[in-house]
Amino acid sequence: MATLTYEEARDYLTSMLVFGIRIGLERIVELLAELGHPEKDLRVFHIAGTNGKGSISSYLAHILAAAGYRTGWFTSPYLIRFTERIRVLDGVSGMEAYHLDDAAGEIGEDEFAHRMTTIRDAVNRMMARGLEPPTEFELIAAAAFLHFKAVGCDYVVLETGLGGRLDATNVIDRPLATIIGTIGHDHQERLGDTIAKVASEKAGIIKEGVPLYAYEPDDSLLSASDAAAVRDVLSEMASQRSAPLRFIGTADLSDVVIGLDAQSFTFDGRRYGTGMLAYYQAIHAALAIAAAAPHVPAEALAAGVRAARWPGRLEQVRQNPYVLLDGAHNEEGVKALRRALDSFLPAEPVTVLLGMLKDKDTDAMTAAFFAPPVRPLHHVYCTAPASERALDPALLAGKVANAAFAGYNTCVTVSPDPMQAVVDALSEAHASGTRLIVFGSLYLVGAVRNTLRTWQPDQGQRLQDQSAAADLNE
Repeated sequence: MATLTYEEARDYLTSMLVFGIRIGLERIVELLAELGHPEKDLRVFHIAGTNGKGSISSYLAHILAAAGYRTGWFTSPYLIRFTERIRVLDGVSGMEAYHLDDAAGEIGEDEFAHRMTTIRDAVNRMMARGLEPPTEFELIAAAAFLHFKAVGCDYVVLETGLGGRLDATNVIDRPLATIIGTIGHDHQERLGDTIAKVASEKAGIIKEGVPLYAYEPDDSLLSASDAAAVRDVLSEMASQRSAPLRFIGTADLSDVVIGLDAQSFTFDGRRYGTGMLAYYQAIHAALAIAAAAPHVPAEALAAGVRAARWPGRLEQVRQNPYVLLDGAHNEEGVKALRRALDSFLPAEPVTVLLGMLKDKDTDAMTAAFFAPPVRPLHHVYCTAPASERALDPALLAGKVANAAFAGYNTCVTVSPDPMQAVVDALSEAHASGTRLIVFGSLYLVGAVRNTLRTWQPDQGQRLQDQSAAADLNE
């Protein structure tokens, strides 16, 4: 059959969506067997969790690249471009290139089409034997494995897509280490209706005898009972599989200093600095440090943490006006955002732009941000992310207005078009001298990030942005 173009490859992936989300590893195992099991030649660090996977993976990929290793980096979902999901940081030079260009190291469109052609032919052979076709995510994971093997990666940093136990990435049967970030109340319709069930699904990546590094549940903004449940599940699973377990949290850090554009901390007797903001980023960095330490020299740990970046997650994207962009899209993520703001912007009025998806717990999310103690607000703009799942911004504004019982007295504006909303919010923040906080959905973050970075006060009242996330696992 003919080689696919990039557009045809994307269309082929989309065609698999008609089969829906199907649990189980049988299809990906069969597909990888058809492909010669490329995953078995990879040295993998495997990461799961409800929140924090992306920044943990960034720290880890940067640490390995800082040590000079060609590092494959598979992430889910993407923010701007589909090809972000499969990236290679080729040592120090690759890491530096990524800092100059967000697209550096991504799989090329022609490369992706080539990998997908190979995969399509393998799927056709599977179906000729009467087997069901793989899901879209399984195809993407297979493309990543093929690519990382083909380019000769020394290490691979691999994020789960959703869950862990039955996630397509869990075909890796002997990772170098597993890392589990915060576990929260998201995707419970698929992962289980209790926090213990969700934790059990995430814990499915734990492997026999493989070290596990886990975010300290007591620091994850869960209730005491939920935190205890998560701890029990992870501890029990690690014990059953003889996996050395280390929980890492704020008690493992000292001398933490958080500013508006950087923070520093001490972990395991060494001082580190990072440009990624929020208190939890130091924990994320520590998880990556602990996992990587047996494999790289100490100087690479510090250099990688210092260089790490993760677009769209409490990211400072400009100075005038100062803008923070955060893809917080569940209750725990919004709680973490609020706590971060209270730590380094405790008394300063802010302008807020938010948009949410209607299938999220939007009442809990709005309460998490606007709940007492009351923090100063200048203006709130409610918009709709570019998704058929978007919550009506008028309904969102009503939820925000309901926070008035907590003592808020601020202006709330409904602006359905996200591109108009971002320009209005930027103009208001610039005119008022307030800082702008944008959050609520990765669909919103991906769509407006470029405008937030490039907007100028003398530009028109409406800008178009070509960047938009299309198939996020949010």
